[in-house]
Amino acid sequence: MFTCFSCGFTNSTVLRYPCPSCGVDLSHLNGATSSNFQMRKWGEHLDLLSGTNVGLHGKEWNCSFDISGYGKISDIVEFTLNYGQKLYLPANRGNHVNEVYLAFIPEIIGSGVSTHYATLQTEPCSGCCVISPTSLNYGHPFPILYDWVSHQWPTTGASCHICKKTTHVGLTICWDCYQENGGNWTTFL
Repeated sequence: MFTCFSCGFTNSTVLRYPCPSCGVDLSHLNGATSSNFQMRKWGEHLDLLSGTNVGLHGKEWNCSFDISGYGKISDIVEFTLNYGQKLYLPANRGNHVNEVYLAFIPEIIGSGVSTHYATLQTEPCSGCCVISPTSLNYGHPFPILYDWVSHQWPTTGASCHICKKTTHVGLTICWDCYQENGGNWTTFL
């Protein structure tokens, strides 16, 4: 069963947005935003890609969507909401816990920098994390480095959405099921 993150409507097939029950769309999660916060976040992603202002801004990891994947952001968001693992992440200030959907996408969807190395290095990253998808003003997707995932949820696992085999955190479709279904994550949409 696939469930709408907003109203809880369930469907036996993949749920495409806008939701047929409540009408919520994904414009606040796929870059078609209007809030100042979301426009600033997209600006930070573009700065990282263009190399004009690469910085971690006090964070250990920072990532941005790859230019070649830009047209697929809406598909990545829908895949993550349908197949992603629901996890919880405390806000930076620690006064709120955000609901997060995490799904591994088996292709490079972004690049990032990390302070785990002697110098800042841009490296490819995969995965998608949708923070607070029900927040129309603050929710936005971002690619993540798996280093960050393994530090954030070190003991958490997942299971394959299809065969139920135990997998690593965020890996909600195992490699065998990917291969059996054409080796392309978009076929699941």
